[in-house]
Amino acid sequence: MRGYGWLLLSAVLVLMMTIPGLALFYGGMVRRKNVLSTLMQSFILVAVVSIQWVMFGYSVAFAPGSALIGSFAWVGLNGVSASVPFAGYSATVPHQAYMIY
Repeated sequence: MRGYGWLLLSAVLVLMMTIPGLALFYGGMVRRKNVLSTLMQSFILVAVVSIQWVMFGYSVAFAPGSALIGSFAWVGLNGVSASVPFAGYSATVPHQAYMIY
């Protein structure tokens, strides 16, 4: 964690801020008896979207491909290393840290 420790810490802090913020925001829009259900739906949605991002979202968004959309080369983080940076994005930040951020 030489130069990218702050990058990972920032990603964790934003996630810790976003999940309760969304849950409380949407929980305030419903009746009192439905708040717990809305809170749980927010937590589950964050988990589902995170899995989708890891499985194919990162690849479609950032893999080298056409001008509009990436390719499916990195589906399931295939070829995304935790120790080697991707030269197209950064010379020092590992590819997986970039994906998490």
